[in-house]
Amino acid sequence: MEILLGVANNTRSIIRINGNTDVVNVSTPNILSDAGWSGFRVALANWMVLVFREADQFPFMGFNVQEFYVVNYYGLRTP
Repeated sequence: MEILLGVANNTRSIIRINGNTDVVNVSTPNILSDAGWSGFRVALANWMVLVFREADQFPFMGFNVQEFYVVNYYGLRTP
């Protein structure tokens, strides 16, 4: 599973499974900024993967997981 923030010229965010299947694709204009780091958090609750902005109470993106995913690694990449 991949969580991609600020794709398509910083206009969309995506949750992708199996390397090529986008299961969530939401509008997130200017979610990233050249002015500094943006904080995000990812939570797993009741078989849902939830993505939040740093201080937000409610997620801006979520996906109902159908099977258990073992997290072997995570990464951060910038353009």
